[in-house]
Amino acid sequence: MGNSNVIEVYADYIYYLPVGDKEKIDYIKNTLVNARVEKYVEYLSLRTIIPLACHKEILEKKRQMSIRLDPIVEEAQAYAFAHHDLRDSYMLVCLKFIDNGYILTPPRFVMVDGNDPEKGLMKEFSRLSKRKLDSMLANTIKPIAIIGSKKDAILYVSKLTNKRILLDNNINSLLRFFEAVEK
Repeated sequence: MGNSNVIEVYADYIYYLPVGDKEKIDYIKNTLVNARVEKYVEYLSLRTIIPLACHKEILEKKRQMSIRLDPIVEEAQAYAFAHHDLRDSYMLVCLKFIDNGYILTPPRFVMVDGNDPEKGLMKEFSRLSKRKLDSMLANTIKPIAIIGSKKDAILYVSKLTNKRILLDNNINSLLRFFEAVEK
């Protein structure tokens, strides 16, 4: 018998925040917009360092309409910022028409019982982009936290950057050091 541990996690929603360089997040946004698969959803590339409440106010004034924030959005943004702490970092968010009103939210999906969340996200973004984002997002989707106060949600983040991040380099150097010590 093989020794395998299975951990089952259930959540009401899966939230997904791609974060990274403006060019990469704009590319995802434009790919999703051009695919035109979803009606009543507008994708936005927004600066990660600016609170989504501020982005919401700007959008409301510019478009002269009322927008609600997803109750989980600020917590998700904080985790995403901590995961990719660059001053020029951007994130992909959605302006969705739900329940007769607009809501600003990270891309979110209902978790289907029995699905692997990471594979489910890849499948959904493959469908939404007509397979144009498959290679870009493959192996980048990572679970970050279970968040939410009223409903449980799993937050996934993809870090998409061409820049070398000092923290990643330090961790990789440390891992190489421990590997050398073990030999």
